[in-house]
Amino acid sequence: MQNRLKSKVLWVSLASAIITFLINAGLIDTGMSETATQGVNILLTLLVTFGIVNNPTNGDGF
Repeated sequence: MQNRLKSKVLWVSLASAIITFLINAGLIDTGMSETATQGVNILLTLLVTFGIVNNPTNGDGF
């Protein structure tokens, strides 16, 4: 667990998940068009996915 808490990937993933939730809940107004907001959501979702599949205990992964 200590390795995960020290992982930058975990913290980026967690921040991305929180920001995605706040944008989708309407609490953060991006001020962008719907298409741009969808692009941001896709990027944030990819960051969350990378955080889920990350294995900091294995030196071969990211």
